[in-house]
Amino acid sequence: MTPSVTHRRFHERTKVELDGAVCDLNESVTCQVVEFGQGGVRVKNGGLFDVADAVELVIPGLGKFQGVVAWKDSDMMGIEFRAPNFEAATLTKLPEAGLDPF
Repeated sequence: MTPSVTHRRFHERTKVELDGAVCDLNESVTCQVVEFGQGGVRVKNGGLFDVADAVELVIPGLGKFQGVVAWKDSDMMGIEFRAPNFEAATLTKLPEAGLDPF
């Protein structure tokens, strides 16, 4: 029998391959967004920042997203979006911006 799995996220995420940057007031580091969802993202190579740091994610062609580092592990980290009015419609803009999910 397979044990049941409890998901920690409230919103689903879509697998993507998007270049971007994670910034705070002093630093900016390039990253690759590997999962994108209404509540946040998972990025690779954002290791400069620590859990609870306030950051801005910039994805060319898609926009800027305010958030906080929710977790960090090796070369991956999760950013939880702060804007409660984030529109789910942003996900539908991925193909329009030339940013195709898998």
